Amino acid sequence: MDVVYNHTYSSYSSTFQLSVPAYYYRMHDNGSFQDGSGCGNETASEKEMYRKYMIYFLTYWAEEFGVDGFRFDLMGLHDVATMNAIRSAMDDIDPRILLYGERWDMGIDLPETKRPRRIMQP
Repeated sequence: MDVVYNHTYSSYSSTFQLSVPAYYYRMHDNGSFQDGSGCGNETASEKEMYRKYMIYFLTYWAEEFGVDGFRFDLMGLHDVATMNAIRSAMDDIDPRILLYGERWDMGIDLPETKRPRRIMQP
């Protein structure tokens, strides 16, 4: 299943931004949205609640509908800790669930040590 967690359709009017401003997105010091996705914003997968959001819905699709693989749009925008947590959650369901994604990072400001560098499969 193709999943897009690296950006949202809207920025300032998104439910994420309206509920907790500047938390769910990576922001510049001047308050503008970082745009490593090329879509006007990029989500902050390194933030605990966004990580939980991703894991919750991936788990839902895997458990409720038997989805056996996920392809992440611009996976290079997600931090390694989040991708490892997703891998662990999927392993708890079925270790055969495939995770893969685009390596592009398109100018992300996430430190190099926190970026995924390859497909996250054992």
